[in-house]
Amino acid sequence: MPYGNSRKVFLVVAGGNAAAEQHFEDTIQRKRAIGEVKRFLPSREIENLENIYHGSNFIVWGAVPGPMNESRWERMEPGDVVLIYNHGSICFAGEIAAKARNRELARYFWKENGAGSTWELMYFIVNEERTNVPIEKLNPLLGYQPHYHPQGFSMINEAAVSNLAKSYGDILVVLKTLV
Repeated sequence: MPYGNSRKVFLVVAGGNAAAEQHFEDTIQRKRAIGEVKRFLPSREIENLENIYHGSNFIVWGAVPGPMNESRWERMEPGDVVLIYNHGSICFAGEIAAKARNRELARYFWKENGAGSTWELMYFIVNEERTNVPIEKLNPLLGYQPHYHPQGFSMINEAAVSNLAKSYGDILVVLKTLV
């Protein structure tokens, strides 16, 4: 990693329109079960998820394919951090546990958008915690203007994450202090 031992941090907007709000309810607020994904994923991916979640339900999110989203999704690794933004705050934070590109599973969870695409760049989240950190409190620590509001799916600048880690500690710890 070019910036020391800090983890990559991804920021996703899970809301803002009726479809996204419903998706937020369907796969973040209401966790999903391993049994639901068995018919969509290869056995090695099912085994990996069973080892990660030990029979527990999980939260999952995804992104629609496109050059920027695919590039960000490809960079995701287990242990990286994902911050879930909704209604002006970081409402969940967790770690990437696994990822899968699966159009049929994404269609099962979220159907399709108006263009016929689906959120097939999926990632499964572990060690998630509910939080309620107004984005205005986090923005300055990551080099953003105070009133910046994220859109879509982004990766926070690695140098900014590294600087935050050096100054304050891991971002998941920092979030607990900002509530």
